[in-house]
Amino acid sequence: MNLIERYFNEDPELTQIPLPEIIIQSLGGKMDFIDPENGRRLYAVRDWVHIVSGSTAKQKHIAWRNLKKSIEGEGDFELSH
Repeated sequence: MNLIERYFNEDPELTQIPLPEIIIQSLGGKMDFIDPENGRRLYAVRDWVHIVSGSTAKQKHIAWRNLKKSIEGEGDFELSH
């Protein structure tokens, strides 16, 4: 059983870990994050896009830049950095 299956089967070891972290761990990656005082963990989008896309670029921002170009080319979208 992989990490995601264990998470959804309510494995006590994994239910304390946020789902985005389980997904990234199962893909063999690591994301930067901050924990503000309000208790809602914030993740680095560039890390998420880099790992989930399977990018092999050495610089993580490359996958995010390519995704932004692709989305912005599809219509009236403008994404911030």
